[in-house]
Amino acid sequence: MYLRPVHAEPNLDALRDFIRSNPLGLLTTAIDSDDGDDDGGGGGGGGFPFLQATHIPFVLDDDDDDDDDGPNKEQPPSSDDGKSRRQRRRIGTLRGHLARANPHARAMIASVERRRRAAAGDPTSDPSTTTHPSVLARPVLVTFTSPVSSYVTPHFYTATKPLTGKTVPTWNYGAVQARGLLRLHFDGGAAADAFLARQVADLSLLCEVGIAGHDGVDGRPAAWGVEDAPAGYVAAMRRAIVGVEVEVEGLEGKWKMGQELGEGDRRGVVEGFEGMGTDLGRAVAEMVRKKAPK
Repeated sequence: MYLRPVHAEPNLDALRDFIRSNPLGLLTTAIDSDDGDDDGGGGGGGGFPFLQATHIPFVLDDDDDDDDDGPNKEQPPSSDDGKSRRQRRRIGTLRGHLARANPHARAMIASVERRRRAAAGDPTSDPSTTTHPSVLARPVLVTFTSPVSSYVTPHFYTATKPLTGKTVPTWNYGAVQARGLLRLHFDGGAAADAFLARQVADLSLLCEVGIAGHDGVDGRPAAWGVEDAPAGYVAAMRRAIVGVEVEVEGLEGKWKMGQELGEGDRRGVVEGFEGMGTDLGRAVAEMVRKKAPK
């Protein structure tokens, strides 16, 4: 991510809050595919694309709320062996799931299974393969984007445009990127099933309360819970998904909201967005105000 200092968000808690408020992330992986891997069409022999991306909602656990970090919990290896485990875990862990039928999921499963076969055949070839056989070989990237985002016309630069004309369009937005190693939960065992059960329950609660506002207060509906659906149906749905767990080792974000502008142009941007008369326009105007240099 390109981070001009004036746009960068340096506060870790603010970055965590951004993810929790905008949990739909774009999971991007780079996975080598053997010629024998399924090509996604059922014919085999074509392999999977090296780069794949899938939009899925995530739950973020951090040191303050992670209650599943006991001594027996398997941890993915770090891509930076110079950092202590405590430093690596300071940021948090992203948990999500995607359809087992998704070619992206099948590519990850095929990669993990190849690593397991390699570990069985040559355990000295790659220590991480034997120690962490469910972890993808390369770090992954997860990108989160704010809905407060819009094109900015040069007409809004009411100070500079009439004076020199030296203005160009841009786009205002907010985004956070997380990087880390991904562990896959897919094999149908007790550990994978427990991960998926917790993941689905936690994600449902996050979205029901945090997004839908279903908190059972002041006449609002109570949050829907997994237990509200038939147990057999839930079990069948859980068998159709695979879990992903990303130990976040790098987190960065930005709000590009005209912080670099002079006061006159920034005032023009605020007035321009408010003059649009739309909810999005008002939201962008408010964010430009909020992020203005103090």
